[in-house]
Amino acid sequence: MINLRRIWTAYLEKKATRKDKRILTDALKQNDEQLDAMTKDIWKKAENDQQQYTEKDRVLFQKIKKRIDEEKAPQKKQRQRRLQIRHWVAAASFIGLLGLAGWLVVSKQNSTPAVVESIVGPGEDKQVVDLPDGSKVWLNAATRLSYQEDFLNDRSLDLTGEAYFEVAKNPDVPFRVNFGNNELLVTGTKFNIQAYYNESEARVHVREGSVAVYNAQDTSRLVANDKLAIHTENGSHAVAQDVFELQNMWINRRLSFQNVPLDEVLRSIERYYDVTIVQEENTNKKREHLTAVYPENIALDDLLKGLNYLQNIKYDFTTKDSITIRF
Repeated sequence: MINLRRIWTAYLEKKATRKDKRILTDALKQNDEQLDAMTKDIWKKAENDQQQYTEKDRVLFQKIKKRIDEEKAPQKKQRQRRLQIRHWVAAASFIGLLGLAGWLVVSKQNSTPAVVESIVGPGEDKQVVDLPDGSKVWLNAATRLSYQEDFLNDRSLDLTGEAYFEVAKNPDVPFRVNFGNNELLVTGTKFNIQAYYNESEARVHVREGSVAVYNAQDTSRLVANDKLAIHTENGSHAVAQDVFELQNMWINRRLSFQNVPLDEVLRSIERYYDVTIVQEENTNKKREHLTAVYPENIALDDLLKGLNYLQNIKYDFTTKDSITIRF
């Protein structure tokens, strides 16, 4: 019998293998009772430990809890199984389990449209999503994209991570992407959004056409090769001109850094290879910038050897998925 509790613990400690993640994904899809009990236990613990969270985490928790409470209304028997999936997804949202799944269709109750989610986990290959309106989206590693099933009537999506969009033109139904505290609005164009939760900036880079980006501070209108950087804490922003193809080579499976701070480079490597990197404290070194392009499928050890040559960093594999960097 498969020991889901062992695999679950390994996942939470970032020690799960790809096989482990596949087993958890299958258990999630099949409503496995053992996994359901474990997620409920973690959800209950999360509810009791709110005082330990940051303000951002508390807001996220309350949103998830409210969504569960709204769905506790009496249901028909055939819908009870769907509600169980909703509880799993809520618990998983809080602890990161959603990174396991490729696709999940989350059914809302009554007349509310279903939500479709597409997820690419850390270390996984990029995924191409064909949207119902004919638009295409390329998802980078560690990225989640969601939209409602009635997308043709409301072309609105939520993004965490990084994605490249080629939007089908429809002036009657604008295309909206919500990321962090920002909303991007277009009718048809090509652009890239980078909005990882652990980065200090969110970025929008336009390839063709024009976009408008709204937040509480301002509205930014961008055209081809404009690159908008938005500070995630205070909303301050800046626009610069930068050649799109040089900055977004990930779309063509290249790992590219164009004048990127070293600490940001290391976070990108974590997502690309699904590893944990522990950095020695050296603020000045972390602020140094790197420009380099690596070929598709370069081995992690080869990449680190290159960084050792370019930046004089030392590294050790403490486990197969954990690396210590010394400057």
